[in-house]
Amino acid sequence: MGLDQRAGYDAVEVYDWRKHSRLQEFMGAIFSERVPNKEFNMQKLYLAKEDILTLQELITNDNLPFSEGGFFWGHQFQEESMKEYKKQDLKFCKDALKWIKEGKDVWYDCWY
Repeated sequence: MGLDQRAGYDAVEVYDWRKHSRLQEFMGAIFSERVPNKEFNMQKLYLAKEDILTLQELITNDNLPFSEGGFFWGHQFQEESMKEYKKQDLKFCKDALKWIKEGKDVWYDCWY
């Protein structure tokens, strides 16, 4: 039980995270804005260049939004997860910007 997260482009899964609750908080806010009144669980969120640039800045500055997600989202160790995943998160941003430039659809999804 917990929070499993994935990202990639088109039909290709490239990245996996486990209980990275602060990343989930960021993605969840975008999903809620674009798809109000629908649960994010097991839904693909397609990301635009602006989303990735914002994410990249937040990661660089160690400023991903705080999560109230609870125990099963890794809430109790979200600061540690943010630090441990920083290198992977920045690589995802770099790759995602490249994929978008190539005309690919970049996505993120989660299961909880």
